[in-house]
Amino acid sequence: MVKDKKKRADAASGVLQNLAEAKIAADDAEQARKTQERKVAADTVTKTLSAVAGNAVKAPPKKSVAPVGIDDVARIQQHVSKCWQPPLGAAGNDTLIVDIFVAVNRDGKVLKAEIRDTLRFNLDSYFKASAIAAQRAIVDCSPLPIPPQKYDQLKEFTFEFNPKFISR
Repeated sequence: MVKDKKKRADAASGVLQNLAEAKIAADDAEQARKTQERKVAADTVTKTLSAVAGNAVKAPPKKSVAPVGIDDVARIQQHVSKCWQPPLGAAGNDTLIVDIFVAVNRDGKVLKAEIRDTLRFNLDSYFKASAIAAQRAIVDCSPLPIPPQKYDQLKEFTFEFNPKFISR
C-alpha cells in the first residue's frame, strides 16, 4: 500500500511536470507566433511607406501659384465696402471685427458666407448686428473679384470684416 501511494505520487508529480512543460512550450509557441505576426506587419508597413515615398518622389511638381497678396485683399475689401451698410445704433461698431468664412465658385459668386464666432453672435447683440451686416455685404456684393489664377487659394477663405478698413 505504501508502494502504491509512492507510485501514485510519483506518477502525479510526473503528470504535473509534463503539464508544466507543455504549458511553457505552448507559451513559447504563442510568443513566437506573435513575434512573427509583428514582423510581417512591420514588413508590410515598411513596404507600403517605401512605395508611397517612391510615388511622392515620382509625382510631378505642383503648379506654382501666385501668392495671395495685400492687393488681392484690398480689392475684395474695396468691392465689399460698396455693399456695406453699417448697423444703425450699434455703438462702437467700428471696433467690431467679424470673421466670415467665404466659399466662392470660379466666377467669384459667393456660395457660402458664415459667421465664425457663433458664441459671440448669440451673446452680444451689437456684435450680432455687425456680423449680419458684414455677412449681408459679402453676399450682396457677389460676385467677388477673385483673380482666376488665384482661385485655388481663394475658393474658401476667412474674410476679416474690419469696419476700419472698409470705407464707404
